[in-house]
Amino acid sequence: MISTKVFQAVLVASTVGLLSGCGGPSLSKKARAGVNSVSINTEVSMPREMSYAGTASQTGAFFGLIGGLVAGAAEKSPREEMMKVMQENDIDPGKIAAAQFREQLKAKRVFPSVVEAGGDAKFVLEVKDYGFFYKPYTNRLKPVLRVAVYLEKAGGKRVWKNEEWTTSYTKGTDSYTHEQYIASPELLRKVFEQAANVLVVKFVKNLQPR
Repeated sequence: MISTKVFQAVLVASTVGLLSGCGGPSLSKKARAGVNSVSINTEVSMPREMSYAGTASQTGAFFGLIGGLVAGAAEKSPREEMMKVMQENDIDPGKIAAAQFREQLKAKRVFPSVVEAGGDAKFVLEVKDYGFFYKPYTNRLKPVLRVAVYLEKAGGKRVWKNEEWTTSYTKGTDSYTHEQYIASPELLRKVFEQAANVLVVKFVKNLQPR
């Protein structure tokens, strides 16, 4: 898990255009050679705790992401409450991302075959960070998700890596208040499915032959 400070720096940088979270590396012909079947890891590595920035902090609501980062530093209880609800309702961003990745690999026919285990190569997904930050200038929280994907051939040799992320500015993800998420846990599943879809679309695009 990368530190919260590093993750926050990435998010702040993205809001001012320093990082885009897109335009990852394409899979080279050399790396693709001999790969007719692929599998995907079922156990996705996850951080022990989510990154979280506030719930009712007026500072966060007024100043958006940056204010939320400052306000959220002292708000551990709401984060723990959110994590508990996610655990009780089996809402796992890693599992969600892996399931969507498998579905889109099959739908786009990126490789001839996607198998349950084994194959000529294996995709390994890793959730670097996940959580919630204020949608700028509101009291609503948007999901943030950072995922890395590796393609490993025989012997564990990595021939491709792509890392993407969403921020509180990302289009295509909804936002709700902390209270709404707690009252309706399926909203948590919904927004992480949206965030995962944003990332998976980019991963699959970079894997398609060019």
